Amino acid sequence: MTKLNVDLLLKVKQHILLEPARLRMDTWVFQSMPGEERYTSLPAYGEPEEYTMPKCGTIGCIAGWACMLGAPNEPHIATLACGHNASELLKIDPDIQPWDLYFPDQWPQTFFRAYQEAIDAEGRAEIVADVIDQFISDYQTAEQNQKEA
Repeated sequence: MTKLNVDLLLKVKQHILLEPARLRMDTWVFQSMPGEERYTSLPAYGEPEEYTMPKCGTIGCIAGWACMLGAPNEPHIATLACGHNASELLKIDPDIQPWDLYFPDQWPQTFFRAYQEAIDAEGRAEIVADVIDQFISDYQTAEQNQKEA
């Protein structure tokens, strides 16, 4: 089993907690004009339809931020390739489903419901931080179990 890049995942968590307005779990990575008012007709996971782009002009999800923080000089495309690239940067073992981390509807129901019901970006960021912690814990347990087998 591949050793998870915990340092990068914790860096993503810290970034999300420090700048919750830059988190959108329905978007891999998106860049636009800072302060621009945006509207999406198909928001997912309880994200607001209307939002304002943060000062830096970049938003993203867990995988998107893993790509942006783990390979800052690389171009990042907002497609499933972002998930693949994030998995490589995070060193997620191919036998582990990274979608359990990247897609809120794959999270444990308590986290998913809490994310959908969160009333602000700070609340959503706290839930994502808990999801990251849970993923790290579960991954490390799987690593330990494999060593003992």
